[in-house]
Amino acid sequence: MHNQAFTALDAGLFALRELSPEYGAELSDHAPMVLEALNRLDATEAIAPFLVRTLPKLRKLNAVAEPGLGNYELLVAQAGEELLQKGGPQVLLDWFPRYAPGLAGAAFHGLIRLAHAQRSLARASSASAQSLELRREELAKALAYACVRAEVLAQVQASAEAPRLGLQQALLELEPSPEALATRSGLISTALARRAGEHARLAQIAAALELPQSPLEALRELRRAAVDLLLEGEYLELNTFTMLHAVTGMDAALTLGRALPEEQARQLAKYAGHALLAMRVAFVGRFPLGESQRQTSESFATLLQRALASLDDHAIKLAAALNEAREDLGEDRCADALARWVQRT
Repeated sequence: MHNQAFTALDAGLFALRELSPEYGAELSDHAPMVLEALNRLDATEAIAPFLVRTLPKLRKLNAVAEPGLGNYELLVAQAGEELLQKGGPQVLLDWFPRYAPGLAGAAFHGLIRLAHAQRSLARASSASAQSLELRREELAKALAYACVRAEVLAQVQASAEAPRLGLQQALLELEPSPEALATRSGLISTALARRAGEHARLAQIAAALELPQSPLEALRELRRAAVDLLLEGEYLELNTFTMLHAVTGMDAALTLGRALPEEQARQLAKYAGHALLAMRVAFVGRFPLGESQRQTSESFATLLQRALASLDDHAIKLAAALNEAREDLGEDRCADALARWVQRT
């Protein structure tokens, strides 16, 4: 990665230093995640115009006015000290019990920000001292945010006699919530937690879920299934926005799984699997709808350029996730998934 890319990303992170991780009514700040995505897509020329568009809606951190963030500032300071002493991989492991079980909180945004921050720091080994400081600081903020917004979904223990279910079978067997196709008001995370918590079989099915033994293959399977839900599920047009978070969330889980020891990566896949099943019952009616058909005639490369030109935070983050998934899912499949959002922006 050339120095100009590092400079653009780090200048952006510096501009965000004093800001809250949220804006509006508990909406997650996507800006640091988008900066890393643009850096990774070698589109750092879009960082400055993106910030011009985005900064006016963000706010400075004010713990008194944002009680929902709890001990966020304290956690940022603690994580920052530990990152300086131990390094990113060890701190991700040490903090795993705090953020991983509740990874669905804030519509996966704690997890997603954490994955972007981990990527950014991992690529900064040969960067300047200031660059390393900014990226450690961002990882500390991401860890703190993932912890304060963690929300553990209702769980049960599977009995030894319970039949095990593969992911596709579990997705097919789950009945949607009665509200799955009802208009959602309020936050995604609020609707997800309530609808999942009220579902009669979700916890049992999640406990019976059997993923591939290899944790990274399990996480790749979850990412593939998230794209399947986006492309082949019945949901409200409004919830296209909701369901793209399943894709970026599962991509984030895979990113973090690569940075964790095998045991923790396997646990992460279990938590992510439960969360994906929750998204299915909370927001998707029929699945699958029928024979899969191409959604767009545009190439992935064209859609990627449209995503970048839009300066839309969700389009850019989805494009970055699908760009990583092309080898696994294929160009056409990733183009179809990206088109679901880009062709609306």
